Amino acid sequence: MSDIRKKRIFFFVLTAAVWCAASASALPGFSPYIDDVSGEYVYYRDYTFSRTVYVGFLYYNDSAYAVRYYAPEDAGAKLPARSLEIFFSLDPRADHVELTGERIVGSVTPDDTDTINYMHDIFYELNSRRIKAGAVLPAGAVTGKTVKDDFPQFGGAVTVEYDCLVPLFNVKKITSADGSVLFQVVTGGALHSSEDTAFTVFTGVPDKYVDRTHVFSRDNGAKPKKVVTTDGQTITLDSQWVQAMDNLWLLGDTAIVSAAVIPVPGGAASDKADYVVLRRMLQSTKDSYVNWSDISLAFGKKQYIINSVFVQPESNTVTRTFRILTKKYGGGYYFFTLSVFNNIYQTNRSYFDGIIGGYAVLQ
Repeated sequence: MSDIRKKRIFFFVLTAAVWCAASASALPGFSPYIDDVSGEYVYYRDYTFSRTVYVGFLYYNDSAYAVRYYAPEDAGAKLPARSLEIFFSLDPRADHVELTGERIVGSVTPDDTDTINYMHDIFYELNSRRIKAGAVLPAGAVTGKTVKDDFPQFGGAVTVEYDCLVPLFNVKKITSADGSVLFQVVTGGALHSSEDTAFTVFTGVPDKYVDRTHVFSRDNGAKPKKVVTTDGQTITLDSQWVQAMDNLWLLGDTAIVSAAVIPVPGGAASDKADYVVLRRMLQSTKDSYVNWSDISLAFGKKQYIINSVFVQPESNTVTRTFRILTKKYGGGYYFFTLSVFNNIYQTNRSYFDGIIGGYAVLQ
């Protein structure tokens, strides 16, 4: 088996296993619907700058956070790439952000003063406004709320969209009075070890996908066959697919289908469990970032369908992943995944959509 194939199988086995991560707590002054997990992070694109700017927030525990500013190189303006990271310690007993210490990573210059002030201000302001927003609760397919606010850092009157699936502040998007996007989530995730550098090496997600290198030659003569898994899930695949292990099939090195049963996340309240799992399905992995601008969620009766795109910056690989989560009688979930290189999916949509549409659970 090729190293690429081994890596991809490991990725999907790991994906099915991380749902049991324990939850922690939250930022000061409000109680989120979904508790944040130690190591959870979120990145935003801030459109108020004259250059491309991303700002990320990382949660360690109730008294330790990190804020990172990253601006890619701007050759036209002759601006080099710039990254700044600040570790904040907070008083966990306070009902607002009250700093007890901070540490800036790396060397800084006088030119960084405005950026450092911005990092302080945005952390304070997002938390303060999240407190004033009150409860952000899901109601079926609607997982948040919209609030009109006055936000001087973003020019005054704005509309803030909150979503409980977004970590930390629950802020999904901020728009101006004329509808222009000012601040928008681009990715989120959770670090899974002290060696996981996903937060500190993030450099953005592309506006357009350029991955066109993968090739798939479809055999129109391959006949589809229904496969019933050991736990009662049915998948219709043709003879081009090869079973690599129990409940996992490969289409060469281009696509993977898997089926599993996963438990309710440990510590999650029964009325929140579905949304805890959905948030974790929207998380980036160690070397692959989910693009929040290319996510769609479909809510059905006891079933959720997630269509998302993962970008691997180092290899410039783009993968489209479909996940179907079905509530299981007696607890837990049936969990179906189809992942395929995005350029192959785009040129063979009906083929892969047929596999997704043919999936069912016998219960």
